[in-house]
Amino acid sequence: MYIDYLNWESFEYKISSLQLDSNNPRIRIKGNSLNQTQILKLLIETEKVYELAKKISEEGYFIGEEPIICIEKDKKIVLEGNRRTAALKLLQDPKKYLSNAKSKILQHNILKNNVPIDRKIKCYIAPNRLLANPIIYERHNGATLQRWKTGNQYAFVAEMYYEDGLSIEDRFYEQNCF
Repeated sequence: MYIDYLNWESFEYKISSLQLDSNNPRIRIKGNSLNQTQILKLLIETEKVYELAKKISEEGYFIGEEPIICIEKDKKIVLEGNRRTAALKLLQDPKKYLSNAKSKILQHNILKNNVPIDRKIKCYIAPNRLLANPIIYERHNGATLQRWKTGNQYAFVAEMYYEDGLSIEDRFYEQNCF
C-alpha cells in the first residue's frame, strides 16, 4: 500500500500536551490500563529513558526524529517517538520520577546547557493509526538505517577531528564531565 507521507501535516506542540501511547508495544500490558505517569515510569525503568534524557540534556534534541502523532478524542497521542517524548517529559520534572542523584545530574545539565524544558516540538500528524503503522514498523524492525562499516565510522570521526578542528581531549572532557 502506497502512502504519501509528504502530505501529512506537521505542527509544533508543547511537550506537556502530548500523550504517551498506552497501546505502544513497548509498554502494552494486557488487561491493564496505565495512566500517563505510570507509562512514563515504566519507560524509565525498562526502555532507558533516563539515559536518553541525559543525552538530550548534554547534546541537545536531534532534529529529524520528530514524533508521529494522531489525534484521538481531542488528545494528541504519540504513536512513534514515545521514548523521545518521555525523555523530554522527564526533563520537565526529574525530581518526580528519579532518585535524587539522577535528578541532580539532569538538573545540572539543564542549567548548564540552558535546556528549554517547556518547549514545543515539531510532530507529524498521521490521519489515523492504521496509516502510521507502516512507518512505525519500518523504524523499529532494524532495517531502516544501514549501519556504517567500521572504516566509514573511522573516516567520519577522523574528519570531525582533523578537518573540523575538534580534538580527542575536548570530546573526552565533554563526555566525562559532570
